[in-house]
Amino acid sequence: MDSQATPASVLQLSVFTTVKIQSVPGPAKYSNFPVWVTLEAPGAGQTARAPIDMVAAVDVSRSIHDNERLEQEKASVSLVIDLLLPGDRLAVVPFDEDVAKHAEELVDMSDQGKEKARSTVKSLTTGYGTRLSKPLERAEQILMERGDVERAAFIILLSDGGDTSILKDKEWERTDTSVLRDPKYPVRTFGFTGHNAKTMEFIATRTKGTYNAIDGAGNDIYHKFSGVVSGLLSKATFRLFSAVGLEAQLAAVHPGVSLVRIESREQRTNISDDGRSGSVRVGAMKAGETTEFTVYLDVPEGDAGMEAMEVLSIGGVYTQGWDGKRVGYRRGGVASLSYQKQ
Repeated sequence: MDSQATPASVLQLSVFTTVKIQSVPGPAKYSNFPVWVTLEAPGAGQTARAPIDMVAAVDVSRSIHDNERLEQEKASVSLVIDLLLPGDRLAVVPFDEDVAKHAEELVDMSDQGKEKARSTVKSLTTGYGTRLSKPLERAEQILMERGDVERAAFIILLSDGGDTSILKDKEWERTDTSVLRDPKYPVRTFGFTGHNAKTMEFIATRTKGTYNAIDGAGNDIYHKFSGVVSGLLSKATFRLFSAVGLEAQLAAVHPGVSLVRIESREQRTNISDDGRSGSVRVGAMKAGETTEFTVYLDVPEGDAGMEAMEVLSIGGVYTQGWDGKRVGYRRGGVASLSYQKQ
């Protein structure tokens, strides 16, 4: 696996098309003109990150108002939102002496979901005291109540660490049902300017997480936070490309072009009654694999002075093997005839 490759939630097939000869004498009529199509799956140097769930517990206690910590936290959570991919889910849990009365839920990081999360973050205001066990308990409950608990999950805690009661065992064992008795998820703690390092480090140690001091000024704070979160996300499960149910969809571009036949090895093909479209059922493909087929076209006479004619577009759909998402593709999938200059 190439560690330098940029992870994505979708890995696109590449489409290559070639014609029998690179250019034809002129815009004349051509019958059974072959277009060779190659579909290439992303190789081992490209990976997709499996979707993750994250809960961000955000301290909005009275002390957070000092040193502009609340604005630092808001900007930091906004960076998290930017770094997450469609298919990832995020829950924002504001807290002071109790969990704030927001509808904390895991929201898919689609464009609409990101806007919802940003709106939640923007609306945060400072409250009263601090009790750090409350958001940790709520964060674990959110993750433990998921229907798909096999997804990777993370808890991040943004705070000034003002609650020292968390250092006492009884705070972790208030009741027999407290999820904090046996933490199920590591907590990545982020202490902002002037925070109590002892409490933040203790929480990280108790949950087998990590402690991060985000001190500094201006952009330095956000660069530090972004770097740590990016590193955290890079530890999520990465998957090589795999696809099932792959179908290549063909369409004539120029109004006079029609599909005559498709030659493909062991793949089901179909051409519409009017010859304007067709399909090839490829089935499954794995990382680095290629598949080829040839489409034969009847091409009409072009207009005088034409330099080229777009004759065939190639796109399609497939189901990603790592998350079951049905996606479409169309990259470089247009075949053109180039006419020689007279």
